[in-house]
Amino acid sequence: MNLNLYICTYRDSRKVRQIEKNPNVHVTIGGDIDNLDAPYVQIAAKARVRSDKALRKKYWQNFMKKYYSGPDDPQYVILELKPELIEYMSSEMRLPQIYRMS
Repeated sequence: MNLNLYICTYRDSRKVRQIEKNPNVHVTIGGDIDNLDAPYVQIAAKARVRSDKALRKKYWQNFMKKYYSGPDDPQYVILELKPELIEYMSSEMRLPQIYRMS
């Protein structure tokens, strides 16, 4: 099962430099600081910086022209996040559901 996440960013960004030093990343989706019962998903993943032409064209969107000259812009790269662990928690649950990817 492919649950990879793809995020575009600038090649010269701080996050690219950090990922090149340490590919372990953590993403939290949902949650609410003002409502601790709000559901959330946490993802622990290995990230890598991708700049292959086919992938950049696949994820290119016209709104991105505001940031890049086009899908061949050398600053336009894709972060590929391969989940290793996914955790889901909501107020109806006593313990989070944890899925380990292999």
